[in-house]
Amino acid sequence: MMCMNVVLKRLAGDKAAHSIILLAFLIGIALSTSFYITPQVISDTDPSTYVIVPMLMLPLFALFMLKKDIRPDAAAKDVAFGILLFAAFLLAFAYTRVYFSYLFMAYRIDMLLFPVLMAAMISTIYGVKNVKHFSLLLVYALLASPALTAPLLALNKGFAVANTLVVYAIVKAFVPSALYLAPITIKANGYSVGIGETCAGIGVLISIFLFLGPLAYLYSGKRPRKWLWLFSGFALLLAFNLARMAGIAAEWIIGGPSSALSVVHLLAGVVLFYLSIIIMVLLAGRYGLSLGLRHESRKRRQGLQTKCAALWARGIAAAAMAILYVVATLNYAGAYRVSAYSMENYARFNASNQSMQDFIGGIASDKGFVVVTERMANSSSETIILSNRTFNATAPIALYIAPLYEGFPALSRNESLRGSMAFMSNNSITAYVYDIISNGTEFMVYHTALPYKIGTAYTVLNIFAIVPASEARGKACGSYNVLYSAVFNAVNMHLYSVSEDDAIESAYCMLGSVVRA
Repeated sequence: MMCMNVVLKRLAGDKAAHSIILLAFLIGIALSTSFYITPQVISDTDPSTYVIVPMLMLPLFALFMLKKDIRPDAAAKDVAFGILLFAAFLLAFAYTRVYFSYLFMAYRIDMLLFPVLMAAMISTIYGVKNVKHFSLLLVYALLASPALTAPLLALNKGFAVANTLVVYAIVKAFVPSALYLAPITIKANGYSVGIGETCAGIGVLISIFLFLGPLAYLYSGKRPRKWLWLFSGFALLLAFNLARMAGIAAEWIIGGPSSALSVVHLLAGVVLFYLSIIIMVLLAGRYGLSLGLRHESRKRRQGLQTKCAALWARGIAAAAMAILYVVATLNYAGAYRVSAYSMENYARFNASNQSMQDFIGGIASDKGFVVVTERMANSSSETIILSNRTFNATAPIALYIAPLYEGFPALSRNESLRGSMAFMSNNSITAYVYDIISNGTEFMVYHTALPYKIGTAYTVLNIFAIVPASEARGKACGSYNVLYSAVFNAVNMHLYSVSEDDAIESAYCMLGSVVRA
């Protein structure tokens, strides 16, 4: 609250600061659709949900840039550069959504690109030369993508084991009969306690670091002191969580489980997270940190006020960028979303797994397919071929299901690729359709990679559907994102006539309805 009071006082007495307010507001607007589809709490079972913290803090961080006293000074060429950069951003955004398919949302590639949008708006309002003053803000936005923190998220299981060993050492001091059962169990008095990933995931520690980061920027003080303050907050929350786990574990194995203990276990983690933040804010002065914002001179402030009309014009251009981005992401709500952390828990493809048998059986029963062959591709995985008829040059359709790392085998030794097109469905899954001539017969081959959940992990299936081209024509549909698909195909310059485009789109519509059973 004290932090915001300092900022608000600055805003009340400085009209030039309105440009910062505008930038912070536009960042919030641009993030609205991303925020809407992101879990609003940090999940115990999914550390990648930490991304909600930098998304929430990003507009505030932008507001804290008041501290730098940056002068909005964009000329016409800066506005033109901002518009060109925004156009390049939209092109990259559309292309990568199709290219990465479901991985785009899993690893939040949109947040990897978001700094480009921010740089376009900053260039338009402040000028290209002032973008460098916002470098920390741009880097902070990148941290909302689990693609950058994936190595840390992958440590979550090992972190749970380390927590268990520390908790065991603490419990052992009070309960000498306690035993450690690898990897995450403590046992005594007939009771067992598991210190799993859900007890204190690494995501919550990333979250407090990202929560305190913008506050550290706002504070005045020496940089080493700020880093010490940040890591102290990290260490405080870690100590709180270890004490919480040790206390609950000791009580559990001494007195047995109880409903009251379950409630404490459920709520204590959230309380300690916010308590850590409050304590660190209160202790900031002990680290030599203080709140304070520099003020512009009267002459400079008057000079900015005379350019008010120009500033509003640039603001409108930046606002148009934020609004267009929101429009481009309105279909986020229907996007197929897979957790980045779940993708790190990768399960091997195994046709004998019951979940996989249910999946295959569902296709077979719904579409009238039967398993034609099932073979071992190597020592650890299988590929499956299904067909609704005996497959030959005149009868459709065959399905080929394989592990992600195994591609589709050649239909024959005598085949050639005429071309291909990509299609991004309305749920943001990308599929490719290849037009292949094999032994004089034209085939359409549909290919998509689908994440399939097995327990708490995912495996990715390479699914191919093959049909003679003569069977796939004239199938109309509107079940894909035409604009993004068109951008991707235009960049890749597929060489098709309009009539052939229609044929390959028909194949997508026909075979896609089979695969999306």
